[in-house]
Amino acid sequence: KADAEGDLADTTSTRDADQKYLNDLTATCEQKATDFEARQQLRAEELEAIEKAIEIIGSAAVSGSAEKHLPTL
Repeated sequence: KADAEGDLADTTSTRDADQKYLNDLTATCEQKATDFEARQQLRAEELEAIEKAIEIIGSAAVSGSAEKHLPTL
């Protein structure tokens, strides 16, 4: 009977530790997923800004401005 109670206590302790690890791991994964989604949104916005900048730089409104405003070598 003493061995069975010892085994029960050991098993219960192991189960509790495993449950804590699972809870911590789940929380970490959820945080990483949230962070990933935020970074994906940020990257999409950055790409949009770069495309807009390329559009502006390539437009007729700024065409030839480099020759006028930048020193020639």
